[in-house]
Amino acid sequence: QKQLQREYPAYFNARYRSTVSTLEETQEQLKVQQTALLEYFIGDTILFIFAANGTQSKVVKVQKDSAFIGLLKRYFEGLTAYYINPRQYETQYEALGRQYAETAYTLYQYLVAPVADILTHKRLVIVPDELTASIPFEALLTKPYSNTTETDFSKLPYWIHQKDISYSPSFTLRSELEKLPVNAQKTLYGIAPTFSRRFSTGKTNEYLGPLPYNKQELLQIAPLFSPTIDTGKQVSKARFLKNCHTPATIHISSHTLINASETCICLAPLPSEKLCIDEVYTLRINADLVVLSACETGTGQFQAGEGVVSLAHAFTYAGAKSMTASLWKVHDASTTQLMRLYYEQLAKKGVNKDIALSAAKRTFINGGDKESAHPFFWAAFITLGQMYAL
Repeated sequence: QKQLQREYPAYFNARYRSTVSTLEETQEQLKVQQTALLEYFIGDTILFIFAANGTQSKVVKVQKDSAFIGLLKRYFEGLTAYYINPRQYETQYEALGRQYAETAYTLYQYLVAPVADILTHKRLVIVPDELTASIPFEALLTKPYSNTTETDFSKLPYWIHQKDISYSPSFTLRSELEKLPVNAQKTLYGIAPTFSRRFSTGKTNEYLGPLPYNKQELLQIAPLFSPTIDTGKQVSKARFLKNCHTPATIHISSHTLINASETCICLAPLPSEKLCIDEVYTLRINADLVVLSACETGTGQFQAGEGVVSLAHAFTYAGAKSMTASLWKVHDASTTQLMRLYYEQLAKKGVNKDIALSAAKRTFINGGDKESAHPFFWAAFITLGQMYAL
């Protein structure tokens, strides 16, 4: 811990120099921030749900059994399977849509409804446990959807229509991160490597294909801030390592490589240009926000007290005060659209990051049709950490 304190003081102070907040301290912060807290603790057979606002709190116990585990799996399958594995599920679009809608409402009844009376504020912080860490709560449904034929995803009663949601490994860590000052200069460092053809990742037999929209994504958000951008052949690992220490916002629109042997983000289409999670932990950055606009940047192994050990976790360890990261393999074109909407909100004076991302998601849904408003396209990205406006 001495080495950690010396080399990564911001993370050390947030992670280790804080004592666990008392209920009274937590509620006082919630009152000031006009925010509610929803936290999960999963035991061998019981799921504990804790909810609090500025004046009230509640603990509910529900049974954790094989039916609950199966419900989680069916929810995630209904949400993502058709688009991630289109060949395998090409004839199951409507069936998976119904499966998603049914499980999304059932999970809401299981995970949220027992404490809904405490969640009185629009802003909500969720502290998940292992089984709930991969759930995008925004895409839960607050009412049953009765259409038995084709699901119209633009008309579903998503929880995102009621709440501005952010996440944290613990409320104490979030509280400590919110003690850190915000950068005065609104600088942006963005990178978007060119992947013009499929290339080998080197260590495995995996291949990564073109990203036709990532440069467009960066160019449409850059004018909203004071940008330094690297695109195409300008992008390199060396340039990133040189430029990542001081910007207020870092935006990476690229590929990731996540498998049993490595967790990396690709900074150019060469095996030597991967930035892997062990290297990220050694960085020293001072960003108010790091946006990892790539696949599965918020996924990994869950560790109690630390949350999901992911690329997002590594950037937090390196000094990022907040993160925007993804829960599954995202769609290039829709991600570009969502990021434009997100940054348009972030550029507004006084708009907190959780409010900005939630507003972007609602705009995305409202602008979509019965298929393009599917939560696969907007629910993958979540925001964690300090939620102050940029």
